[in-house]
Amino acid sequence: MKPETAIRHRRRAFTLAELLVTLVVTAIVLSAVATLAFALSSATRAGGDTAEAQAQLRLATLHITESVRLARMVCAAPGNDLVLWVHTERDNGDHRINVNELVYIERGDDLDVVGLCWFDAAEGSNAEVSLADLTQAQTKANLLSSHNHTQVTLVEPCRNVQFGLWDGDGLMLNPATDAVWKARRLAIAFERIENGAAGQYQIGATLLASAEHLVNDAGDGLVSEDDDE
Repeated sequence: MKPETAIRHRRRAFTLAELLVTLVVTAIVLSAVATLAFALSSATRAGGDTAEAQAQLRLATLHITESVRLARMVCAAPGNDLVLWVHTERDNGDHRINVNELVYIERGDDLDVVGLCWFDAAEGSNAEVSLADLTQAQTKANLLSSHNHTQVTLVEPCRNVQFGLWDGDGLMLNPATDAVWKARRLAIAFERIENGAAGQYQIGATLLASAEHLVNDAGDGLVSEDDDE
C-alpha cells in the first residue's frame, strides 16, 4: 500500500513590498472615511447655523414689525438709533409723548447689532419728552440712567446696519436733513457672515397710522394734547 501523499501548505511571510501596498491602501481608505466624516460634520454645523440665523431673523422681524405698526410716529434719529412713539398698554392717558411710550431701535456703536430698548417708568415719574429732546443722543443716556428699561438684542452678530425711511409719498428721507417724523415706512438693512460669505438681509415695516399732523410748525413739539389720534 502506497503511503498517503501529504498535502503540504506552504506558509510564507508577506514581503516588504506587499506590506507597503497594504499600508498605502489602508491609509487611503482611512483618509477617505475621515474626509467624509468631516464633510458630514461641517454640513451639519452649517445647516444648524443657517437654521439658527433664519430663526433669529424671523424673531427680529416679528418684534420690529409689531413695534413699527403700533408707532404713531418716528420721532427722531439720534446717534445710531431710531426713536418710535408707540401706542401700547403702558400709555398713562395724559395725551403727551411719555417715557414709557418710547421704543428705541438700536444698531450699536459699531453698527453691528439690531436691538430694541423701551422704558418702564414708575408712577409719577413718567415725564413728557419733546421731539426736540429726542433728537439729542444725551436724552437716551439720561433716560437709561433714571428709568427702568429693557434692552433686547435681536440680531447679532451682524455688520453695517443701516436705516431707510420713506414718507407717505414714497420719497426717501435723509435723517440728517429731513424731518423723520414724516416717515411712514422704514427698513433695516444689514449683513451677516454665514459659511464664510456675507449675506444681505432687510427688515421692512409700515406705520398703520401717523400723528405727524400733530407736529407744530417748528417741528420740535406737538400742537395738540391728544396723542390718541
